[in-house]
Amino acid sequence: MVSDAVRTSIALPGLFTPVEHEGRWLVDGGLVNPVPVSLCRAMGADLVIAVDLNSDIVGKHLRKARASKAAAPDNPDGVGETMLARIQSGMATLGIAGPKTADNRPSMLEVLASSINIMQQRITRSRLAGDPADVLIAPRLAEFGLMEFHRAAVAIEAGSRATKPVLQQIHILLENG
Repeated sequence: MVSDAVRTSIALPGLFTPVEHEGRWLVDGGLVNPVPVSLCRAMGADLVIAVDLNSDIVGKHLRKARASKAAAPDNPDGVGETMLARIQSGMATLGIAGPKTADNRPSMLEVLASSINIMQQRITRSRLAGDPADVLIAPRLAEFGLMEFHRAAVAIEAGSRATKPVLQQIHILLENG
């Protein structure tokens, strides 16, 4: 089922529980292969155009709020906010998230999220060094939160901006392919 695959793809240790499937516990594949170029090649791809969503995520949870986030478009439907509010509330109750302390220490959730980001970026760099994509697109998405689905149009625009510099390279590779 698609819903099972989506649920598994967001299973991040410490944030969302793993999913049991055929006697195995599964988590987001990005934990071991964030940009699966090697998998594409193993499946027979002649040309791999990869998208690295981790290019600027390190430290994002520890940065001060950006002006662009304050100016984010309204979310009249509240899409994603209810779930995020419930997660944050639950974590605040447990003392692992919430406002920073007087000495500005990050919360346990911020440290966990930053740790996962660092691991994913390092794994991405290592895997791409060993098996580079033919074309790599790296949109800058650090300003996006985990549950900000309502900002999809802004994320798509960031992807479009990141793609423009490599479009000619893609066309050449497709023509010569």
